[in-house]
Amino acid sequence: MSRKLSRREIGKMALAGALGETLLGASQQSSAVVRSQPPGIKLGSAAPMNPTDEDLLFFKQLGVDCVYCAVTSQDSSLESLLNIKKRYTQAGLTVHNIRNLGVTNNQVAIVLNRPDRDKRIEDYKTWLRTIGQAGFHYTLSTFNLAQIVSSGLVETRGSRTRDCDLSSSQLGIPGDNPVPISEKGSVNSLLFGREYSRDEIWANYTYFIKRVAPVAEESQVAIGFHPDDPPTPTLFGVPRIFSTFDDCTKALKIANSPNVGMCLCCGTWAEGGAAMGIDPAGAIRHFGSRKQIYEIHFRNVSSPLPHFHETFPDNGYYDMYKVMQALVDVRYDGIVHLDHFVPMVGGNRTYEAFAMGYMRAMKQRALAGFA
Repeated sequence: MSRKLSRREIGKMALAGALGETLLGASQQSSAVVRSQPPGIKLGSAAPMNPTDEDLLFFKQLGVDCVYCAVTSQDSSLESLLNIKKRYTQAGLTVHNIRNLGVTNNQVAIVLNRPDRDKRIEDYKTWLRTIGQAGFHYTLSTFNLAQIVSSGLVETRGSRTRDCDLSSSQLGIPGDNPVPISEKGSVNSLLFGREYSRDEIWANYTYFIKRVAPVAEESQVAIGFHPDDPPTPTLFGVPRIFSTFDDCTKALKIANSPNVGMCLCCGTWAEGGAAMGIDPAGAIRHFGSRKQIYEIHFRNVSSPLPHFHETFPDNGYYDMYKVMQALVDVRYDGIVHLDHFVPMVGGNRTYEAFAMGYMRAMKQRALAGFA
């Protein structure tokens, strides 16, 4: 996987992936499909569920292809989703997906098999049906209890960005993350009561995915799993089963569904470094050639674990052009969007304008090289 593949080899991989997908789909119910998307790489960014006219004008000026929104469980009704979709459609913008992190991410009951696990799984299934009815094709998920773990903030080119040092005793979750951790600790602190085994967490994942994948197929909705951030083998006494290339491959094999794939976060993948088993571009070529990527997060970091901080996309250690080149090579048809905005003078729009321009230049360069 470390060598660069030729265009001929990439074409063969894409063909093999398409054939495999066709054969796999034939073994599922006829409804087990994901709604088709317009061809080509779509550039996008986060957007509010109730945008102002100025918000809509800004997205138009950026030239984004689509946006994604986040809602709370209180705003997750079919009517609410259709209203969000209508507002952006009237402005000439496409909503790629709507997130409901309170239902799909950091679910303690599901990951640890607590008494209300089945209730939480039913909530997840209801969400899949709702976004399917609203005409959306995708939802993002995690299967861990501590996403976006941080040990503090550091200065990065005049900005303050997330720092993650695994030797710190002050590891914690940002306050806006829907996970019930009210204290900080070290990697080995048992913040969830006891130490869990990998077999337990894999069994809990299998229980969960075997119940939600059929609903995703019926609803024509894809589930994209985000890698663990940070991708360390265990954290706070709980193993992380989306922390390496082999883990992710195993998880998709267990799901055995064309509607279960990856949300491939390049920043998280770069955090793992060599321990991931393959670099971000290699992961894109593997999962992308098999049509198992539904979303790309465009982010860079200073170095691999055990200590990194988030950076601007142009000054991290990983060459982000390799990401865009790999996406072009596998003919990716999904969204690539900005992730974890870096604070800048002028607010989020300043960073968004800078990073979107950088990302668009990467895409144009990669497409020109492919022609």
